[in-house]
Amino acid sequence: PRGMAIADLNLVNVDSAARGSEVAEVTRRVRALPGVGDAVVVAQDGGDTPALVAYYTGRAAEPEAAPLAKGASPAEAAPPAETAPAAAAAPPAEETVRAGLAAVLPIALLPRVLVPLAELPRTVSGKVDRRALPQPEALFYERHPYVAPETPTEQRLAAIWSALFGMARIGATTGFSDLGGDSLKAIRALGLIYQACGVEIPIAAFFTGQTIRALAALVDASAATAAAPIPRVPDAPFYTASPGQERLWTLDRMEGGSARYNLAEAYLLRGKVDASRLERALQGIIHRHDALRSGFVERNGRPVMQVADSVAWTLECLDHAGAGEAELAALAEAHRNHVFDLAQPPLLHATLVQLGPDRDGTPRALFLFCLHHIVGDVASLGVLVEELEAAWRGEAETAAPAVRFRDFAAWQRTRMADGALDQERAFWTAKLAGPLPLLDLPADRGRPPGQKFHGAPQRLGFDA
Repeated sequence: PRGMAIADLNLVNVDSAARGSEVAEVTRRVRALPGVGDAVVVAQDGGDTPALVAYYTGRAAEPEAAPLAKGASPAEAAPPAETAPAAAAAPPAEETVRAGLAAVLPIALLPRVLVPLAELPRTVSGKVDRRALPQPEALFYERHPYVAPETPTEQRLAAIWSALFGMARIGATTGFSDLGGDSLKAIRALGLIYQACGVEIPIAAFFTGQTIRALAALVDASAATAAAPIPRVPDAPFYTASPGQERLWTLDRMEGGSARYNLAEAYLLRGKVDASRLERALQGIIHRHDALRSGFVERNGRPVMQVADSVAWTLECLDHAGAGEAELAALAEAHRNHVFDLAQPPLLHATLVQLGPDRDGTPRALFLFCLHHIVGDVASLGVLVEELEAAWRGEAETAAPAVRFRDFAAWQRTRMADGALDQERAFWTAKLAGPLPLLDLPADRGRPPGQKFHGAPQRLGFDA
């Protein structure tokens, strides 16, 4: 989950403690690499997801001891000369550090940016001065010459990358992977390119021509055969559900209602919160997006969307002044496990929990919201947060998006029926042909007939 700033409120994600432990673990791993002296890792906001940035220095050479005179004891050794501290060696190359971290960290914890430094900036008390750490964007363009985008297509693509990576400017010759782009960001970029330019770029072609300039040429060349815009479907009592929605609806029916497909966020708000203002902002977002006013009912054995013109929705407000950390965690867990009735929109639940003041007297509240995956995904959460920020500032967009989810679902079904996805389907059918490998792990009890997701985290400590 991302952080969020609503006007004069300082919002701190409740998962920051978990994020802090991840940062500490990555820092420890960086420091343990050969040739690394000291390191600090920070979680940098900006872009569609927070990114880890690792700053590190080289390890100082150990001073050599003076040789003993023949027959002398260690106690008789000459005292060391008063010399300046040994200078730190040059920090290891970024490629070396990245390879070392990839061997010991999961992909999700690999820093997106590595910044070698001669030394870490420090305060007068000797602590790392995080505010004085150089910004990755400035360092990036010190090493990679900035070439301004020129054509309208290059400028549109640069704006997309700027939003993805949280950078103010993107050069036309900058490589996607040079910025820390991965396959997930590439998929997100392809969707945004389709929205902005109306063309579909295969992911293989995307990674072949990674720069803005190369991609712009590909987009312009594809414009002649660009797909028609997604048409707007006429108003109707029921609308086609997307294949993904049909799958989630079927799972919900099989499991009898489950919280397994909830997308939950939790934020700690610092400052006085106007609950009515927050409720009105969320009501406006629900009214703007038809997906948040959609329920799913059965017709002829399959789910269909039923979009309400308006829905009654209120923000749940609780008072838990003086609640401890364990109680807050229990509240967040209970909210995450909210069970939705998929036929009753909106499939969004939000709670504002008033807490006691902070040590300095600042009012606090816990803001929880939960969205069912059938009407949104992780990218949708980002849109929701951005629109909530805008609504809080009084800058909310009230008109419905040009392409509503019901339009997209109908367009997706039409493409499947027209054979537009036959090539992709044939590829994966061949790839997955034959018997699937079985994962037969030893267990202390038999495998249940139905898949269960009961479990709990277990933390174990090991000596270094």
